[in-house]
Amino acid sequence: MRALEKLLLAGLLILGALPAFAEAAPAPADSIEISFAVSVPQESGLGAEQRKAIREKLERVLARTGAAAEGGQTPFVVVPSISTVSTSSTDGLTRNRTLVEGELVLLVRNRHDGTLYNEMSVSLREVVDISNPDSPTDILIKAINPKDRRFTRFIRVSRERIAERYEGKVLEIP
Repeated sequence: MRALEKLLLAGLLILGALPAFAEAAPAPADSIEISFAVSVPQESGLGAEQRKAIREKLERVLARTGAAAEGGQTPFVVVPSISTVSTSSTDGLTRNRTLVEGELVLLVRNRHDGTLYNEMSVSLREVVDISNPDSPTDILIKAINPKDRRFTRFIRVSRERIAERYEGKVLEIP
């Protein structure tokens, strides 16, 4: 019985050590990792703090998906725009609340020639206390969830479309 336990333990140790010695499959020589930067236009109607907040949210999305460009050195940019659709408040109830609804539109473009690769619209909705001093746009920016699966799918589809567009072509970066 003792020998069987030792044999079992040795087998478990060997199986446990196999992943440490396994090599990852190398990427094909012709594959390239497509990355993105976030570009919030000055003329978007957002203040400096709002542009910074939306940029940070979207950079978190890109970091989560492994699509963030180091130092912004990429021709591909995600261009966001956010708009408030409606704001409604409850009056006379014990807890006065404000419902803010809006829309976040994301475009993936080539920053040099303006080619559009993908776009997505996300409905945003947030209920806040009526005494909240934030503007409706600030509330909507805070409602953006970087862990939302729609963003992951959007980045994946964008990468696929860019790869299809440039398949067999050389991408020249000015």
